[in-house]
Amino acid sequence: MSTFTYSFYPVFLTALLLSAHIFAQNAAPVIANIQAFPDETNNRITLTFDVTDAENDPLEIELRVSDNNGYSYLVDVSAVWGDVGYPITPGAGKQITWAYNPTTTNSGVYFLKVIADDRQTPDIQAIVDQVSPDNLASMLGFVQGVRHYTANPTHIAAVKDTLEARFTNAGLQTSRQDFTVGALSGQNIIGRQQGQGDETATVIIDAHFDSVANAPGADDNGSGVVGVLEALRVLGNYQFRHNIKYIGFDLEENGLIGSSYFVNNGGIEPFETLKGVLNFEMIGYYSNAPNSQSVPVGFNLLFADAYSQLVADEFRGNFLINVANTGSNPLRAAFDSCAALYVPALKVISLSVPGTGTIAPDLRRSDHAKFWDAGHKALMLTDGANFRNIHYHTPNDVIDVLDFDFMANNVKATVATAAHLAGIRHCTTALTAASITTAIQPAATQLNGAFTLHPNPAGNSAAITLPHNLPVAQPLQLQIFDAKGKPVSTQQLAANPGATATLRTDMLPNGVYMVLLTNAQFKAVQKLLVNR
Repeated sequence: MSTFTYSFYPVFLTALLLSAHIFAQNAAPVIANIQAFPDETNNRITLTFDVTDAENDPLEIELRVSDNNGYSYLVDVSAVWGDVGYPITPGAGKQITWAYNPTTTNSGVYFLKVIADDRQTPDIQAIVDQVSPDNLASMLGFVQGVRHYTANPTHIAAVKDTLEARFTNAGLQTSRQDFTVGALSGQNIIGRQQGQGDETATVIIDAHFDSVANAPGADDNGSGVVGVLEALRVLGNYQFRHNIKYIGFDLEENGLIGSSYFVNNGGIEPFETLKGVLNFEMIGYYSNAPNSQSVPVGFNLLFADAYSQLVADEFRGNFLINVANTGSNPLRAAFDSCAALYVPALKVISLSVPGTGTIAPDLRRSDHAKFWDAGHKALMLTDGANFRNIHYHTPNDVIDVLDFDFMANNVKATVATAAHLAGIRHCTTALTAASITTAIQPAATQLNGAFTLHPNPAGNSAAITLPHNLPVAQPLQLQIFDAKGKPVSTQQLAANPGATATLRTDMLPNGVYMVLLTNAQFKAVQKLLVNR
């Protein structure tokens, strides 16, 4: 942590949060046999599919369309009719027709996703209770250690690789954001859990992964790093209406460089707004001893309510500090409510500063401050750093001085808050794709433009037969995308009209995939089923 201050905010148990006690143990709907049929004469694509629900609940059916190979599903689908909306009765032979606008079509390929939601409410408490102190301790055993570019570049690289691998293995859209500021270069590690419904809103759970040069950084900020990973382990098993981004920020200890770069250089997509940033900044140090919590000079004047609580409890360091600015007060209230409802054993003292917090510089010493500066709602969730942890920025900041039950409770409250903000859903999705004629793919190449895959379903391999009138100016790029739109394989093929090539599928798990062939003159896609 780059040090700080705290105001008590009343806990509001809203009807929305109370509704989380209405939970669903039933199975999510199942979509099968999805197919797409383009009608380029009338600029329409019709989808057919079957959908079942074990409890025969009425369903909410949505269509989402991507023109960027599944990275985001934001194409206008307002002109849609058929078995879409609510309530839709489960059954076979469902049909949705979408009228696309040919004047806005450039990609030549649409990925089409059907979402079926039975509107049951998942049991938030059961989800929260999956957070494990043992998992946190196990992960921190690896993360602990100097993570600094000059003092220990090997370990900081290993931690970045681990974050990237965990994000990738969880099926997130994973990326590294490289940056150079002056003589310093770093990388933010970003994993995006795609929203199923409305991708224009995002919740962020983040922590910085670097340490100072002389400390193993178990609390600062290894605790935050493993908190992000544990939140992903739990939340990654569920579907949400909005996106959740899990981020490891670099070079926080050098002046919040990584988060500043993220906020100001494209880390926030042009199409997305942030529903809230939940920033872990040291969440593992706990003490029930009197006078184990100190405060900065003037704290009693700025935060009289919080100071009264500290006095009444003899300044014990036994609580999580929830720090917001004025613009983030709704987010602060939501976190406090979720903590009280789902993690009653966790004591939270929450503070709010006006503007961007410049009145209390200690409250700006972590990555949340860069989001405040840009007008976004953000919280710093912290154990108090040097105002509690006597080992702050020393070689004694090690795993043995931390309390993993306290750490787990902090992650539980964050998981509950993120689940509500992101809009947890009891839904399932199915994906298909369609190729259409565009300026990139003129009608002449469309006459026999569809390549074939056989057998389909495939076992360990499939044969690809290229169209006879394929343009041969450039080699073809073959990409395979999984049912979430994540690329799982890329290779080059010679553009030989009518030729047949072998596509290995033995490394792919059973499931539905999209096979996309492209060059500058040709684009086409086919659905491939792998079933051994």
